[in-house]
Amino acid sequence: MSVPYGYKPYYGPTGRVDFGWIGESWNIFKQSWWIWVLSAVIYMAVIVAAIVPFELAIINNASKINSVQGSNPFGSNPYAILSLVPWYWLVLFYGVTLIVSLMMGASYLHMGLKAVRREAVTFGDAFGGFRAIGKLFVLALAIALVGIALSIIPWILPKAVQTGAYLICSLLSLAFSACIYPLLMPTPAMIVDGAGPFEAATQSINVMKRSFGSALLFVIAVPIILYLLAVLTCGLGTLVVMPMAYIMMVLAYRDMIGMDGIQEPQLPYQQAFVPQPPQQGTWPPPPGQQQPPYGQMPPQQGPYGQPPQQEQPPYQPPQPPPDSSGQ
Repeated sequence: MSVPYGYKPYYGPTGRVDFGWIGESWNIFKQSWWIWVLSAVIYMAVIVAAIVPFELAIINNASKINSVQGSNPFGSNPYAILSLVPWYWLVLFYGVTLIVSLMMGASYLHMGLKAVRREAVTFGDAFGGFRAIGKLFVLALAIALVGIALSIIPWILPKAVQTGAYLICSLLSLAFSACIYPLLMPTPAMIVDGAGPFEAATQSINVMKRSFGSALLFVIAVPIILYLLAVLTCGLGTLVVMPMAYIMMVLAYRDMIGMDGIQEPQLPYQQAFVPQPPQQGTWPPPPGQQQPPYGQMPPQQGPYGQPPQQEQPPYQPPQPPPDSSGQ
C-alpha cells in the first residue's frame, strides 16, 4: 500500500493559518472530483432557472425607465429598478437563491468533513447538508443584519449629512467585513459538524484572534488566487475553486480548532505487530519466570517456541559383540 500523496499525520490543532491548505484542498478535491463537479453543475442550473424569470421581467418592463423624458424616473435609489419586477418573481429569485446557496454550502462542508476524516464520499453526500441549513441561516442572518443596518443609517439621516454618513458607514462596513470573515473562517464547518451557530462563532473568534494577521492575509489573497484561476479558465474553473474554498474551511476547522474522528491510513511501516505469547522452554525466560542460579550457564536455546536442546552424550565407538563360542 502506497503512502497517500500529500499525507500528513494528524496530531491535533496546530493553531497556525497554513497556505498549504490550497494544495491539500486540491488533493482532496481530486479524490472525488466528479462528485464535486456534477453537483456544482446541478446547483448552478437551479440558480440560473430562478434568475431567468427575474431578468426577463426586467427586460419586458425596461421601457418604463425612459417613460419620463429628460429625467431619471428612479432618482438616486439603486433599488428602485426592482419595482419593474412582480413581487412573486422577487420572492422566487431571492428564495430559491438563498435556499440553494445554503444547501450547497452545507452539503459541500459535509462532504469536506467526510473527506478530511478519510471517509468514503458518495454522490448523495453532495445533497446531505440539509440538516444544517437552519443554523447556517442564523449565522448568515446575524452577519447580514450588521451590513443592512450600516447601509440603512445614511438614508434615515437628514440630507445635509447623508454624504458624510454614507462614507463613514461604508468604511465601517469594510472594517466589519475585514474583521468578521477571518475570525469566522472555521465557523461554518463547525456548525455543519454539529455545533450551534453562536457557540461555534464564539469559539472560533477566541481561537482565530491569536492569528488574526495571517488569517486576514489568507482571506484576502486566497480568493484573489481562486478568482484568477476561474477567470483564466473562462469560468469553468469555478467548478473546481468553489469546492476547494469549502474544503479549506474544513481544514481551518481541523488545524485551528481541532476535529475528532480523523482516520489514519495504514502505511507500509505501520503493519500490525502481534506479539507471540512466551512458550515453555524459550530463552531468555520472559519476565516473571525463574532465572538460572548464579554461576550456572543457561541451557542451550532451541528454535523459537521450542524447548532448549539437550546436551548430547560424547561419541563412543561401537564395541565388538562378545564371542559366543567361549574361546
